[in-house]
Amino acid sequence: MRGRVWVDLWRLRASRLLTGTAGDPVGAAAIQKELLEACMRVLGPDHPDTLTTMGVLAHWRDEAGDHSGASTAWKKLLTARVRILGPDHPDSLIAWDQLASSRAKAGDPEGAAAAAAELAAGLMRLSGPDHPRTLAARGHLAYYQGMASDADAAAIALTQLLEDCLRTLGPDHPDTRATWEGAAYWAARAHAEAP
Repeated sequence: MRGRVWVDLWRLRASRLLTGTAGDPVGAAAIQKELLEACMRVLGPDHPDTLTTMGVLAHWRDEAGDHSGASTAWKKLLTARVRILGPDHPDSLIAWDQLASSRAKAGDPEGAAAAAAELAAGLMRLSGPDHPRTLAARGHLAYYQGMASDADAAAIALTQLLEDCLRTLGPDHPDTRATWEGAAYWAARAHAEAP
C-alpha cells in the first residue's frame, strides 16, 4: 500500500509541474492542493516534503493571481518552518520574503512591511548588516513602508540604506543607484504630503 501511495504522490507532482509550465497556474494550484492533502495524510504536517509542497502551492496561487490565498499559504508555511527550523533558518527567511511579496500583491502593504521587517532582522542576525541580501531586504522594507502611507519612514530608511550601499557596494552599483532614486522619490512624497 505504501508503494502505491508514493507512486500517486509522484504522479501528482509531475502533473502539477506539467500543468503549471503549460500556462495553467490555476490548474497547477488545484493539483498542488490535492498533493498537499495527500502529503499531510501520508507524511504528516512536519515532513520536509509536506513543507516544500506548501511552498509550491503558495507559489502557484501567486502565479494564478490568488495573492490572498498565496499569503495565507505562505503564512502557514512560515509558522511551520519557524516552529521546526527556527526563525533564522534560510528556509524560514525565504518564507518571510515570499509572504511579504504576496501581501504586497494582495494590497496589504502594512502586512508586507511587517513580514519584510522580520526578514531584514533575520538577515541582519544571520548575515550581518553589510551583506547584499540584508541591504536588499532593507530596501524592500522601506518600499513597503512607503506604500503603507509612511513616506517619511521610507525616505529615512532609504537615506540610511544609501549610506550603507555607498560604503559597501560603491556609487556605481545598480543597487546603490536604485536606493538613491528611491530615497529621492520618497523624500519628495514626504515633502509633498507634509502639512
